[in-house]
Amino acid sequence: MKNKKNKYIIIVRHGELNNPKEIVYNRDKVMQSEDIIHLSKTGEKQLMDLAKIIKNQQFRPRLLWTSPETRTVESAEALAQVLKVKLEKKQDLDEIYCPGPYLEKLKMPLWRKTGNPYDQKRWAKYDHEKPANTVKRLTRIFWQIVEKLKAGETGVLVSHGDPIMWLVNYLNYHDILDYPELQKRYYPKKGEAIIFILNLKNKILKHYLLNDF
Repeated sequence: MKNKKNKYIIIVRHGELNNPKEIVYNRDKVMQSEDIIHLSKTGEKQLMDLAKIIKNQQFRPRLLWTSPETRTVESAEALAQVLKVKLEKKQDLDEIYCPGPYLEKLKMPLWRKTGNPYDQKRWAKYDHEKPANTVKRLTRIFWQIVEKLKAGETGVLVSHGDPIMWLVNYLNYHDILDYPELQKRYYPKKGEAIIFILNLKNKILKHYLLNDF
């Protein structure tokens, strides 16, 4: 059992996806129903394996909050199946709102090379979400779940790559860098989890990638 004098927050990126058309996806409501992205079998296994690691390391998840998007809900469901905890959808964990690439039918290979959804000039007509807003809502939900935990308990947050990237780096450095610079610091892989350990005064003590060790 983990230290009863601490609280634990596990931040999880959704697993690998089934995206044969290589769509640059965004929020479900942005896309046609036939284009909504689902978790792949590999992604499901990633999350179930992660849940087993969480159990084996004797964390005690009490809360499991997820972004409302299909791919994150399916990831949270895989975690919940093993962890035996009820999931709740939280809007603050949602993907960044950036419909432009999908509406312009961009494909992932090109997007991986040149994509920057925070280029306000390039995407002005689509009103993409600004980094400051992403940071605001992700830090808000982080501290909300911290406040709800009791000593020795664990909260799990399931979200998306960019929101997690902004959150983790803001918690660590308390700044909001330009997107290209931020990517050099930390970007979560699909199915990856990072854990924050806090004391009972809600002070962050340390964080690390949650691995099977």
